[in-house]
Amino acid sequence: MKIHCRFLFLAVACLGLFASAGAQNLRPQANEKGKFGYVDENGKKVISYKYTEAYPFEEGLAKVKKGDKYGFIDPNGKAVGKIKYTLILPFTGSFCRVAVGGTYKGGILKGAKWGFLNKRGEEILTPEYDEIGEFEDGVAYVIKGKKYGLVDEHAKFLLEPKYTAVGLFDKFGHCWFAVSGKIDKKTGKLSNAKYGMINREGDVIVPAKYLSLGYFYKYKTKNSLGVVDCPASVSDMYGRYALQRPLSRLYDSGHYYNVQLSSLQNKQAADSLRAALENTEFFIDGNYLFFRKGTLKYGVMDGRGEILIPEKDFNVVHCPSNGVALVGKMKKKKLNYGYYNVESGYLKTFGEDEILASYADGLGKIQNKNDQSAYFVDKSGNRVTDVYRLALNFEDGLCIVQDNSSRKFGVINNEGKNVVPFEYDNVKTAFKDGCLGVCKSGKWGFADQTGKIVIPLVYDNVADFGYGWACVQGKGQKWGMIDKNNREVIPFSWNDLKLVEESNPPYVWGKDGGSWYCYDVKKKELAFTEGFEDVANFKDGFANVKQGGKFGMINVKGEIVVPCKMDNFGRLKNALDYMKKLGKSSLNDTDAFRLNIYADSSVNGYEITDKIPDEKWDY
Repeated sequence: MKIHCRFLFLAVACLGLFASAGAQNLRPQANEKGKFGYVDENGKKVISYKYTEAYPFEEGLAKVKKGDKYGFIDPNGKAVGKIKYTLILPFTGSFCRVAVGGTYKGGILKGAKWGFLNKRGEEILTPEYDEIGEFEDGVAYVIKGKKYGLVDEHAKFLLEPKYTAVGLFDKFGHCWFAVSGKIDKKTGKLSNAKYGMINREGDVIVPAKYLSLGYFYKYKTKNSLGVVDCPASVSDMYGRYALQRPLSRLYDSGHYYNVQLSSLQNKQAADSLRAALENTEFFIDGNYLFFRKGTLKYGVMDGRGEILIPEKDFNVVHCPSNGVALVGKMKKKKLNYGYYNVESGYLKTFGEDEILASYADGLGKIQNKNDQSAYFVDKSGNRVTDVYRLALNFEDGLCIVQDNSSRKFGVINNEGKNVVPFEYDNVKTAFKDGCLGVCKSGKWGFADQTGKIVIPLVYDNVADFGYGWACVQGKGQKWGMIDKNNREVIPFSWNDLKLVEESNPPYVWGKDGGSWYCYDVKKKELAFTEGFEDVANFKDGFANVKQGGKFGMINVKGEIVVPCKMDNFGRLKNALDYMKKLGKSSLNDTDAFRLNIYADSSVNGYEITDKIPDEKWDY
C-alpha cells in the first residue's frame, strides 16, 4: 500500500511538472473580434477566446481580464481564485498586490481596497486596506483608515494597522512606530508623536512613550584625525530625520547627509558635502540607543529596550563603550562631566579644568584644558598611566603620547605599557598599514607596533603607508615611493605625489613644477605627456582631472573622455552612466555642459517666477 501511495504521489507531482512546462508553451492570441485566448506552439487553440486582456503564463499562472476584472487562470483555462480584481500588480517573490473597487482618475486608481494574493490564487491578506507596500526585507506596510501597520511574508501582523506611522527594519533588526501626532499633508512629515520600537519577531521592546529615540552616531572622514563621537543631542538630529518620515529606517547613513544638506547655503557646499560623505565611515553600535521624554535630558537603553542610564540624571550622554559612558550634568549653570558605569551605576566626576573624551579601548582620557596635558583612567575612574604632555586618542589598543619631561614621543598600549620607546622628536598621527612614521634628529623612518624600526630613519620627510607603499622625501627635496622592504617603487623625481588607493597601482600621479603627470609604474616612464592642474587617481580606467579651473575626465591613454567643463570633481560622479545612456564612449563640449547642469542641485530650486540664468539652461 505504501508503494502504491508513493507511486501516486510521484505521478501527481510529475503531472504538475508537465502541466507547468506545457503552460510555458502557451501564448496569448486575439481573434478577429479582439478577444484573447491561448494557443500552443503550433497555433492550435487551447483556451477559448473570451478575455479582454491576456498575459503570458509564468510558473503555471496567467493573468487575464474578463470584462473589467482581472484574475488568474491555469493552463486548462480554469480560474485560480476569483476573477474579481480591479488591478493586479506583478508578483514580487511569492505574492502580488491586488485591488478591488475604486475608480480611475487621471490614470490613477483611487478609492480601491488592497490585499495580497499568493501563487495559488489565495488571498493571504483580504483586500480591505487603503494602501499596501511591496514586501521589502520580508515586511510590507499596510494603511487602513490612515493608520499604519506591518505584515510579514506569512501574513502575520507585526504591527496591527492602528499607528500614526511606522518605519522599516534597519540593519540592527529594529523598527520604530508612532502613536499620536499628525502627518502634514503637504510635507509628509510626522510631528508631535510618541515613539516606540519592535524587533523582528514583532515584540514591542520599547513602548511608544518617547518624544525621540535613536542610535548614537560616530563617524570618521578619510585622512581625518580620530572618530567624531556625537552626543545624544547631536545624534538626535539624525534620529529625528527618520522619525519624521513614515517608512524610513531608524538608522541610515543618508540621514546624516540629508540633515547636513538642509543647512547648506549654496551648490558648492552641497557638492563638497557629497564628496566628503563618500569618504566617511560610520561606526554605529546597535546595542545602545538614546531616548528622551522631555526636551533637555537624555537616557540610554540597550538594544532590548532595557534602561541603562535614566533620562532624568544627565543633560549630556555619549554612547557607552566597554560599559562606561561619558556624561554631563548641569550644576550651577555649568556642565560637569564624568564617567558613568552602566553596570554598577557608579559615577566618577572630575574637575572643572579637565576635559573628558569618550571611553575607548578600555580607558578614558582626561585632558587639562589649560596646558593640554593628559592621563588615562580605568572603569572606576582611577588613573592608570603617567601624565603626558600630549596624548592622542586610542586606536586599536594603541595611543601616541608625548613624555612630560623629555618631550619625546612614544606609544603606549591600553594597559599603560610603553610599546614604542620615548625617543622620537616627532611622529605621524597614527599607525597605517601597521607602521608609524617616526623622526629623530631631523630624519624620518618607520616603526612597527612593537617599536621595531622597519624602515631606517634616513628620509627628510614621509607620508603614511597605504596599500603597502609610502611616499618619502629624499635628497634634493624630491619625493618618491618605497615598499615595506624599503625598495624604491617610484623614482625620487617629484615635487609631490598622490597617495595610492590600491595595491600595486599601474599608474601614479607625480607633480613636477605646477602640473601633475601620470607615471606608468611598469614601463617606468610617463604614460602620456600632458600635465594637469589637479588630478585624482585612476579608477576603473578613468581619472578625474582639472584644467583651466574646470574639471573633466580622461582615460589611461590621456584621452579626454569628459571635457573640462565641470564646476567641481563631484559633478563627474555620474559621467560614465551619462555616457552609457547616450551610447557614447566620450562626451563633447555640449554633452559636458548639460551634465554640469544636471548635476547642479540648485537648478531645481527656482520658483516659477524666478529669472533663470543663461548658464542654467541645458540647450
